[in-house]
Amino acid sequence: MRTVTFSDAKVAAALSKDFACAWKNIRPGQKFKQGENGRLDDLLAKRPGGLPEGTGATNICAVFALPDGRIVHAVQGYSNPSTFAREIAFALEAAKAARGEKPEEALGSLYQKRLDSLPPDEKGSSTLIPLKVLAASPLPPVDKLLEASAAGLR
Repeated sequence: MRTVTFSDAKVAAALSKDFACAWKNIRPGQKFKQGENGRLDDLLAKRPGGLPEGTGATNICAVFALPDGRIVHAVQGYSNPSTFAREIAFALEAAKAARGEKPEEALGSLYQKRLDSLPPDEKGSSTLIPLKVLAASPLPPVDKLLEASAAGLR
């Protein structure tokens, strides 16, 4: 994500304009192994155009939160720049809904609408599980989403 998606000029500009960005490797010991019989080499050999969407879902999570730490959106795994740009736009829409009247209702409706509109090829995407978690419990604190992710709800 750092060298492709977050380095993309449009993604970087959108993130810099509307978000305070931070990066943390929450599982520093978990990496894609390179070299002989390495998982990353196998993935890249199968996909010469780059990593498939959602790769690394247990080690990568982009979280969009309000200043008080409540989450409005999250994306697990690798996302290419165009996909991530769509997620930034959705995060902005979710943040706006979270600041309105009855934020839990507004967000629950927004997440459900997004889930219902996902095309069949995105039903297993890196967006699906975070949306399901957030639809069930809008505006959780960051630690709750990370706990859900660690518990295998990805």
